[in-house]
Amino acid sequence: MKLFRWLIRYVLLQFLIVLIWALFYNDLNTFNIFLNKYYIFLVLAVGLTFIPLLKKNYLNKDDKINKKDIFLSIILGTTLSIIYNFIIYNLNEVYSFTNLYSGSTNILIAIISTGIIGPIIEEYMIRGIMYNELKQKYSIMKSIVITTIIFSLLHFNLVQMIYALVLGFILIYMYEKTNNIKAPLILHMTSNIVTTIYCLILDNFLISFIIYIISLIILILIFKKYINLNKM
Repeated sequence: MKLFRWLIRYVLLQFLIVLIWALFYNDLNTFNIFLNKYYIFLVLAVGLTFIPLLKKNYLNKDDKINKKDIFLSIILGTTLSIIYNFIIYNLNEVYSFTNLYSGSTNILIAIISTGIIGPIIEEYMIRGIMYNELKQKYSIMKSIVITTIIFSLLHFNLVQMIYALVLGFILIYMYEKTNNIKAPLILHMTSNIVTTIYCLILDNFLISFIIYIISLIILILIFKKYINLNKM
């Protein structure tokens, strides 16, 4: 369980860094601005520490994912993100706290850090290392619950935690379905990137509502097809 202990250190390090920042920046707006400016460097600094570990034990260049699973991952990531953000924006007055990168001047930083680097690190650490380590000791269901809860707690915000909890189960489902870490990775990256972009148009209710309805219909059709396939 040596890898698992390293993962716990990774999780604790993230909590420690955010806690220290929170102590110095007791004003939420100032704290958000600080994260907005330096988050990408935080992700790189913490994540790159574990790259040699990932490369040695879990990165398999021969893993291939079929086009159908890629398409499904992109569709799920897109629709889930749009539905979540539309509902939260229109029902929760603290929506601005759930996305640190709503400013268009920081869109590139947001995409690179939370849309690409973050998901890569989280998927290989959470689904790649932790989940597989836990499966060697516990049942699949218990392993799923533990990793999903930890994945949710990493998001430091109640609203984001709820979404991460739902997303976490779907990410593990895609991982088990395809037996390939690339499927949940694509889904995770898509979800984060779409969130960053979609938040820019949420002030336009008509456009965001139309996109929301289309996404909702697509997601319902996907789940309907899934249910029908399981009945066969």
